Amino acid sequence: VAGFGAATFPWEFQQRVDLTMQEDRKSKAYLDDLHVGTGAHIEHLRKVTLPALRAKNWLINLPKCQLVATSAPLLGYRVGLGGWSVTQKKKSLVEGLREPATIEDVVSCRCLVNWLGKRIPFFAPLSFHLNKYSRKSAKFADYIKDKEAQGAAKWTRKLLSTVSFRPPTGSGALNCYVDASDYGWGYILVEEYDDSKVEARICDVGHGTFSDSELYWTVTEK
Repeated sequence: VAGFGAATFPWEFQQRVDLTMQEDRKSKAYLDDLHVGTGAHIEHLRKVTLPALRAKNWLINLPKCQLVATSAPLLGYRVGLGGWSVTQKKKSLVEGLREPATIEDVVSCRCLVNWLGKRIPFFAPLSFHLNKYSRKSAKFADYIKDKEAQGAAKWTRKLLSTVSFRPPTGSGALNCYVDASDYGWGYILVEEYDDSKVEARICDVGHGTFSDSELYWTVTEK
């Protein structure tokens, strides 16, 4: 019997799975999904994964399991041997994002902003004005009076109409181009192909500034 409620379930469950599989260096758990990083995954499952779970008294509901799947949903993507692709469910949610009519719609808008912010530079800050509406005490009436939050939701819907999902396909070479100055750095991750007629895919862009201590050591070394 698990001694925790719905509010603490995800991290408690993750912690228990991690403790169970901590000796297995070739698998990584994400809640109830186990991702095995070896081509001999069937043997690995039979000789390592299942015995480890059995030793810790985990009960497996086999009819609900998808054993030895070559791909799995993960954070809005389907990840597997064929690379990454956005799940149809997530794609439909993004394309069908409507103007918030309930507090649940506001929360959905915020969640999508956070998800897309991991791939699209400068997108995540749009969620700043929406964060407070994820609290239990949040009311839609407050959102109606909040012009900044409404503006963030409006810009989110407008930007989503131009978003292109471009995670790596796995069919080209991933090249990371990096540049830096005394004060900051930036990078761009590009998937490039042998065929010059195929346009390269920009998969990720990022930047940052050095902290005060990093700047101090840079100056000191010079």
